[in-house]
Amino acid sequence: MSRVEPNPDFNPSNHKTELNQYWYSPKTISTFLREIEHHAEGCAFLSTPSLFFALDDRHGDEDDATDARLRRLRARSRLFEFDLHWERDPGFVHYDFHHAERIPIQYMNAFDYVIADPPFITRDVWEAYMITIRLVLKEGGKVLFTTTLENHTMLEEMWGGPLFIARFFPLVQRLTYQYVCFTSYEATRLTAANEELPPESPKLLAGIEMANNLRQSEEAFMAQMAERQREGEQPLPTTAYERDLCAKRAEEIRASACTGLTAEQLAQIPIENLEWNHVPEGLSLYPAGHPGDGFPAANGGCPKLEEEQDYGPIYALSVELRQNLETFKNHIDALQKVLDLQMRLRHQRLRARKELEGGKTATDKQEGYEGTQSRPPMEDFERALREFDKQVEQAETERQAKVDHMAVIARTIAAQEAKLHSLKAQDAVPAEAEPEAGSIPTSENHSGDAVCDAKENPSFSLPYGLAMQTCITAYRTVAVKKMQLQELAAVATGSYKYPLFCRMRELLQEIKELKKQRNGGLRA
Repeated sequence: MSRVEPNPDFNPSNHKTELNQYWYSPKTISTFLREIEHHAEGCAFLSTPSLFFALDDRHGDEDDATDARLRRLRARSRLFEFDLHWERDPGFVHYDFHHAERIPIQYMNAFDYVIADPPFITRDVWEAYMITIRLVLKEGGKVLFTTTLENHTMLEEMWGGPLFIARFFPLVQRLTYQYVCFTSYEATRLTAANEELPPESPKLLAGIEMANNLRQSEEAFMAQMAERQREGEQPLPTTAYERDLCAKRAEEIRASACTGLTAEQLAQIPIENLEWNHVPEGLSLYPAGHPGDGFPAANGGCPKLEEEQDYGPIYALSVELRQNLETFKNHIDALQKVLDLQMRLRHQRLRARKELEGGKTATDKQEGYEGTQSRPPMEDFERALREFDKQVEQAETERQAKVDHMAVIARTIAAQEAKLHSLKAQDAVPAEAEPEAGSIPTSENHSGDAVCDAKENPSFSLPYGLAMQTCITAYRTVAVKKMQLQELAAVATGSYKYPLFCRMRELLQEIKELKKQRNGGLRA
């Protein structure tokens, strides 16, 4: 067996910070390749050059069959990468996630396996990569994603199916936070812990095992449902089924009633006897007192829309608090986009300033103008520079305005949390110990009603209050530079957004419980 030499163009000691390049450790690369080799005939390596070029490496213990399999996988795989340093390799495909759909036609649905490791872990970047993945992946193909654990729910939502969490955690050199692996299938070579990393906490491992078992059960259930015998099945009497049945019968009655009638006879029908063919969402079928003869009863009649009910002040405040948390979290994403725009404008302004200061000779040389060609007048550069100054100033104003709004939302959230804490404490007091009626506020809760704050509840402490304040300070003061913005985006996911997400999840569960208790009490 001939030895294949490593690709001379790839050197793991070289990395470009401006492209956010981080390389896996040798053991991580070897483990990933064994997983890919086991499942793939042809793999799309998205932003993973260290893995792609490792297909050329040999350790000397491979047999002829393994060597042939690796050569075949290398020939059928492609590296989708932005860095043109490797463009000489025949397997290189230039890829820019800002143009996620610009994929050569020959690579559409061409790979049965995709591994992706975007340079950034934010939602907008992953959304772009997911577009590309769906374009290049064959139907029924498998995927492997490496990112932070906090992105699990987000990626499952984008992927549209369960993603298993591998026991093997990759070691990414020089990366400050820990990555994990998500697969669309149960991994076969990623089942053991990475010995390069310290042991994980038993609580985390138990949570991962529980999550994987849940997804395994979901896949098994879906497979059983898809393969079951459907002969003799009848639709379940759901609300939607009853509504459709009512509409179908009403249509049949109207059709039979109008059969044989002329246009003149139809015009003689009183308007109060006319019925709507379509009832807009949110309207009742008929106003009170209408006979409704056109709709025959089906299992007790047509279902009525659920009337809005008052579930109490704790319920209303919890709903409003959750909405404000969602707004604060969305402001983080919006601010990241504003900062990215501001950084691009600053770069464009810098180029315009250099061209203006360079003078005519330097500009002609830089832009490649010949003596026979006309060059842009200096006034154009000055005008462009003034326009960039204006746009940068507008972006900074928008940034500070959004941060100011976040501060207002944070104060509102703190006041609502304190008031919610107070209401729960009052609700827990026995009936005989409650204060007189009128001493408890009963007015509706609005975002501006910050009458109850932490000062009135000295025992109350907002668990995620420090995270919100740190977030506001970070986005107000961060330097508009690429490295700082990338680090801020990474920190924001785990340190700022995740505590809010956990609190929103708790509130949603409490809202469901309150609604369930009230509905149960009304039925009783």
